[in-house]
Amino acid sequence: GVPLLPVFSFGEHKTMDNVYLPKMQAYFKSKLGFPIPYFPYGRWYLPVLRRTPISICVGAPVFPQEKTDRPTRGQIEELHERYFAALEDIFERNKEYCGFPNHKIKWVWD
Repeated sequence: GVPLLPVFSFGEHKTMDNVYLPKMQAYFKSKLGFPIPYFPYGRWYLPVLRRTPISICVGAPVFPQEKTDRPTRGQIEELHERYFAALEDIFERNKEYCGFPNHKIKWVWD
């Protein structure tokens, strides 16, 4: 097994926006599983990133419990849990320093 390296970027969400049509996007998300229209825009309402500071924080590698060519579903889920716990730890330890002291992290699994 290869270790996973948790990396969290603070400020990346400020580089682009998306058109805001909540009723239409909710409808298409319920029917297709993703919202339409999806039109990201940044500077000058073009798909050009806005200039904004981004802080990238890197955590310690998350190693699999054991090396195997065919991990079980349980082994994958356990590694997944530890990886996301490491991401959350990076976020909580660095959010104030990176300028996001009041932000909270929320994982969405649908």
